[in-house]
Order: sequence, then structure tokens, then C-alpha cells
Amino acid sequence: MKHPWIHDHPALARPVPDAAAGIEVVEIVHPERFCFGAETRSPASPAQARILILDTLAHLAAITASMLTDLGYEARWCIDSRDVIEHLDRDAACDLLVAPALNPTLDAGLALARAAQARQPALRILLTHGSAQDVGTAPFERLAKPYSQTKLHHKVRQVLVAPPGTP
Repeated sequence: MKHPWIHDHPALARPVPDAAAGIEVVEIVHPERFCFGAETRSPASPAQARILILDTLAHLAAITASMLTDLGYEARWCIDSRDVIEHLDRDAACDLLVAPALNPTLDAGLALARAAQARQPALRILLTHGSAQDVGTAPFERLAKPYSQTKLHHKVRQVLVAPPGTP
């Protein structure tokens, strides 16, 4: 499987062909930067949005966090829906949740989005997906995978300027 967003960030990860398996795997260039929590770069200014990212693949969550941090946002990431809910219960300072529309750890991404907004009604939601079938008629904004930093930035800005709960 090709990961175009990794090609955009060679300082973080690089694709490595695995001829035996016939796939492309991801080699993490700086594993010390791939940990749960805040991106390791300097924090964003207080005026910027705080974004929580969920992806069950840690390297993809970290890459998305890195893309957003490069843009000046404060980004934190989780690899499990339960971690997202615990984070939202602990920390009310979150403006946007970016999560997959399909999520095996909490029924589906839509269930997570609804649970997150029940805890924080002002929280905005951006669901990522691999195809239109992933999202159905979700009442949330969507972003197709794979996405570039430019597409991610455009969609994040669009979601953040809309009133909470607006698709």
C-alpha cells in the first residue's frame, strides 16, 4: 500500500519496498518523535486551535499531528477511541477531533464523534475516510485519505470557522 502523505514528510518517515511481501512498509526516521501526546516541537501560540487526532496506526496519527504542528496548530494524538474519550474527559481544551469514519475500537467513527460531542458540545469533528462508503450520511465534515498537508489545512480551517455541530 502506498502512503502519499509519507512521501510529503521524508524527515519523519520513508517508504521502504518489501519485495517479499509485495508491499511498501513505512520506516520511521525519528522514532523518538512518535509517542502518545503532544507533538515534540515547540507549542503553538495560544491563539491557535488545539486538535486531537485519532488513528489506529500510530505512525499515521503522528504524521498528521506533525503536519498540523507545522501549520501552527497544537496537535495531540491517540491510537484508541478510549484514549480519545479519556482525554476529552480530562482536558476541556480541545477544538477539533480528527478521526477515521470507520473505527474498530468503538463501534464506528460516527459513534466516537457523537460520544465526543456529548462530552464537549463545542467540539468540531473532521472524519477521515478511504472511500465514500466509509462515511454514509454522516453529519460531520469529511476528508478523503490519502490527504496532503495542503488539503488537511484547508479542511481544518473550514471546519474550525464553522459553528460547532455544523456539517
